[in-house]
Amino acid sequence: MEAGFRWMVWKGLNLRIGVIGVAAKGHDVKSIQHQALVIHSSFK
Repeated sequence: MEAGFRWMVWKGLNLRIGVIGVAAKGHDVKSIQHQALVIHSSFK
């Protein structure tokens, strides 16, 4: 159960990073860093 949950979180995190990567092509670096901080804090 624990391993499955961690895998789900990991997959979700990778998905979000991928989405940010795609969105980042049209944005500057500071907004990317801000989004990464928001995502990181949402997993606490």
